[in-house]
Amino acid sequence: DNKPLSAFPPRVRARRIAFIEQRPDLAFDFSVERVIGFGAYAAGVDPAGTGEAMDRFELRTLKAAPYGSLSVGQQQRVSIARAWVQIARRPDSCLLADEPCSAMDPRHTLLTMHAVRELAAIGVGVGIVIHDLSIAARFADRAIVLGSRGELVREGDAHAVLTGEVLSGVFQTPILRHEIPGSHAVLTAIDPGGADGPHEAPSRDIL
Repeated sequence: DNKPLSAFPPRVRARRIAFIEQRPDLAFDFSVERVIGFGAYAAGVDPAGTGEAMDRFELRTLKAAPYGSLSVGQQQRVSIARAWVQIARRPDSCLLADEPCSAMDPRHTLLTMHAVRELAAIGVGVGIVIHDLSIAARFADRAIVLGSRGELVREGDAHAVLTGEVLSGVFQTPILRHEIPGSHAVLTAIDPGGADGPHEAPSRDIL
C-alpha cells in the first residue's frame, strides 16, 4: 500500500503478512493445536479457523502432540496451518515462505501447494523460496531465478523462466525439462558422470 512496514501496527501487520520458516522453531513445547491457534491470536481473528486448518492439513490426530515431538515435515505442516489461520484467506494479505515443503512427503507437499494456489486464486500475494524445480514449474505463475551470489539471473513467466538451459547454468549441472501431455512439467537433474566418465554400478543395493 505504498507504506513502510514500520507504519503498520503489529496487529495490522499480522493480518496482512504471514511468514513460514523452513525449519520452524519454538521456545516452548506447545501443542499442535496451540501453535496453530497462535495465528488467530496474532491477527485477532476467529479462533474457530484453527479446527478448519487442522482438518485441511491433516493434523487433527496430532492436535495434542507437543510441537517438539513432531518430525520436521509435520512441523512444516503446522506452520502452514498457522499461517493459513493468520491471514484467514484475505485477498489483501501476503504469504511468504522459505522452503515450506522441503521435509514433507509427496502427498502433503501437493496438499500444501494446492492450498497455497487457492490463496493465490482469491488474490493473496504468495512468495515462496523453493529448490524443488518440478513443484515450482507446476504451481508458480512467475519465477525469479537467482545465482550463487544472489544476483538476478532471470525473471518472468514461470514457463519461460524455468527452462533446462537457464537452470543448468545456474546449478552447474545438466537439467532437462520434460513436458507431460495433459499434466505438468518435470525438471530432472542429469548426472554427467563427473570428469572421469560414468560411475560404475554399485556392487550392493543402496537404501
